[in-house]
Amino acid sequence: TMKRKIHPDSKVTITKVKLTNYDEDLQPDNQMTGLEVGYTEELLNDEGALDFVREHPGTKLRNFLSHDDLINRFEALRPHMALYCEYADPADVDDVDDFDKLDFRHVFVTQVTLTGHSENAGLVLTGFRVLADGSKLNLNTPNIKYEYSEYKFAHELSEAVDELMAEAMLALVERKRKIVQAELFDEDEAATDDEYSQALGELRADVKSGKVKITVGESLGIG
Repeated sequence: TMKRKIHPDSKVTITKVKLTNYDEDLQPDNQMTGLEVGYTEELLNDEGALDFVREHPGTKLRNFLSHDDLINRFEALRPHMALYCEYADPADVDDVDDFDKLDFRHVFVTQVTLTGHSENAGLVLTGFRVLADGSKLNLNTPNIKYEYSEYKFAHELSEAVDELMAEAMLALVERKRKIVQAELFDEDEAATDDEYSQALGELRADVKSGKVKITVGESLGIG
């Protein structure tokens, strides 16, 4: 769980972004998801040379709700997941502007993992499909290499993931996040993860039942 600030002189490279507690029954602006980020931190010495690399394979951001901008970047990957996993036919669309013609209502993306570098750069999408009985089928794409993939929209997928990673960087470095009404707990308050999860669960239930409407406050550069 992350409380430590990232060193200001370090170079941060994000390798994985995961939404936690995603609820497919809620619209994006009502989502109250946590965020887990995998990243590396390259620390430089006074001469600007690499001092050492610190790996953070899975860091859960503390007392954190993902901002709608980040959630919407995940939403934009849903048609790509549907197409790549052959739940939709690429022949039905000529470009991304036609994605709204696709039926991807039951397909969701909750994690992006980056793979490789330069010409071998690619990614793995992770998520699920909701089946007719309401159960979930977990989905993991193969490693999609942008340069070599036969996927029709590999370039557009690469651009969409770049936009997602930019939002994830704001979340990680600037703590850009969703502020729901009053914060459940102040950032410096000694709330345990269990207490935070319980309070969040109660709020989520109130939103789903219609008792509470989400209102979002200022969310950038706080904390």
